[in-house]
Amino acid sequence: MPGTPTDELAELGAMLRRRTDPSAALSRAVTVLERLGDGRYRPSALRHPLGFIYVPLWRGDGAVLRLHLWPAGPRPAPTTSPYHDHTWDLTSLVLYGRIENHLVEIDEAGPDAAYRMFEIHGAGAQDDIRDTGRLIRHRIRQIQRVGAGETYTMPAGLFHATYVPDGRQAATLVLAERRLRAPEHTIGDVVTVSHSVTRRSCPGEDVAACAAAILRAMREPGRGRGASGESSDSGRST
Repeated sequence: MPGTPTDELAELGAMLRRRTDPSAALSRAVTVLERLGDGRYRPSALRHPLGFIYVPLWRGDGAVLRLHLWPAGPRPAPTTSPYHDHTWDLTSLVLYGRIENHLVEIDEAGPDAAYRMFEIHGAGAQDDIRDTGRLIRHRIRQIQRVGAGETYTMPAGLFHATYVPDGRQAATLVLAERRLRAPEHTIGDVVTVSHSVTRRSCPGEDVAACAAAILRAMREPGRGRGASGESSDSGRST
């Protein structure tokens, strides 16, 4: 890959998997951001339906290493909800900003349910969102707050939503390791029907501008750290 050798990215993925030296992984990830920001490294990127720029870096041995970049400002609302699960175990290092993970429990519900379950069937840049017929309710059981320089994990099959508060910038380095067979799932309100969503490509200049803006913010005195290492329980049901 121009600008960033594949073996460097593979080693960065291994460092994230080991979780033994997050500061070294952070330093290497910042180097990747610098190469993105000045245009030396221009991988294909997508605008994810959940509002971030998805930048794939490396793929091998059933794993994918990628960057998630959240530009500042308002983000598009998903066609279902932010709540979803993965077929991957995720290990994420927060490079900049603050991440909130809302972990939820799912229960079956009757005809008065407000939500239903959907399967996500991906084919290239298109996701087919298919109604399963299951009516459900969900309860937020925990909120995790993770700051820059910290690592969190998200096991396959766990329903959650990931937020960047207040439309702020953020960046995470993510290692995804396949654990379950497809499909993945999302939750939509009860009137939502099956539909398709296309992940639009993100021009290289937009990726570079977002990476450069995040780097500038990281280098401002007193910036780059958010509330970290916090979690809280919640009993809200919907």
